[in-house]
Amino acid sequence: MATPHVAGAAALLAQQHPDWDGERLKAVLTGSAEPGAYSSFQQGTGRTDVARAIEQSVVTDQGPLDFGRQEWPHDDDKPVTKQLTYRNLGTEPVTLDLSVDALSVNGKPAAEGMFTVSPQRVTVPAGGEASATVTADTRAGSTDGTFGGSVSATSADDKVSVRTAVGVEREVEMYDLTLKHIDENGHVIVMWWAPDEWRLVDLTAEVSGPTVVAGTLSADSSLGLG
Repeated sequence: MATPHVAGAAALLAQQHPDWDGERLKAVLTGSAEPGAYSSFQQGTGRTDVARAIEQSVVTDQGPLDFGRQEWPHDDDKPVTKQLTYRNLGTEPVTLDLSVDALSVNGKPAAEGMFTVSPQRVTVPAGGEASATVTADTRAGSTDGTFGGSVSATSADDKVSVRTAVGVEREVEMYDLTLKHIDENGHVIVMWWAPDEWRLVDLTAEVSGPTVVAGTLSADSSLGLG
């Protein structure tokens, strides 16, 4: 039932703002959503709040900020920074306090410093824009996996509240797997078992296999005769 509810919310918002395109409608609906106690990978920015979306005077055209995946190991990870711009559709300037929070998919808070926003307060002039930068630094902490949350921009009276989803993956310990087994025709079929998965792969001679999760690994190959 999520699809018809959101479609209806978008239709109501489009009635109020017939000049808005689909991207703007989506950004306002997600930015005004009511958050839950989940990672953005599980909930996005939360539950649609049509009333707040219609009344919202400050919007952002950016959708979720995806900071990608940083490959294991993480000693040489590079911080990634993206810009977030707020636009004031009202007739009075609005001052917003900015903060960012994130959780892993198992509900534990991301390490301090994994996500930061600067500055932490912006004033958006009437009819104008103001920007902030959001940074994801996966060198923070020691836990691997996906982390997602949101940047919250809230006025002191709570009449304006804009949320933007953020997410990053701190890759778990992984290794490249290379299998070399050549039959008389230069062809090999290999099956291997890694933690939580198994794969049957048809490889040509001396082709590297995929990256696999660290842990116990078993492999089996077959050679057809006759």
